[in-house]
Amino acid sequence: MKRIDCTRGPTLSRLLGLVSLALAVTCFREGHRLWTGWAGSGVMPGLVGVLYVVLAIGFAVFPAKDTPRAAPLEKTQRRGIVTIVVAFAVYLALIQTLGFLLSTWAFLFVATRVMPGSTTIGAFLWAGALSSGSHLLFRVGLGTALPPGRFGF
Repeated sequence: MKRIDCTRGPTLSRLLGLVSLALAVTCFREGHRLWTGWAGSGVMPGLVGVLYVVLAIGFAVFPAKDTPRAAPLEKTQRRGIVTIVVAFAVYLALIQTLGFLLSTWAFLFVATRVMPGSTTIGAFLWAGALSSGSHLLFRVGLGTALPPGRFGF
């Protein structure tokens, strides 16, 4: 079996273009399944599908010349990625119990805190601002039903 050399830019661009087209088809199918009109929930997957088509065209028209081989991740980088993945799994498990606001705040705190140069207070304030802002945007602005959790907010 021939191995694909992903250090060659045009080859990588073609692969990423095909992945983008596959994602576009998936989005269009989901948008069609959910379609109830222009004010319905099928619009967003359709718009994301259009963005994936534009991305695929960009990969085809402007292929990369060379793609340098990525350096292996350091131990602290791998630990940060694992921490964020585990925090997201815990977030999904606790969102119904704690509610959107608190679980999002906790997840964003962990995701921000593992970044280099982050402080505990800075991560806490940043996560609070993002989770509160998204809570207001989705619940008040867009009228989306978010899980309130045991605390009712």
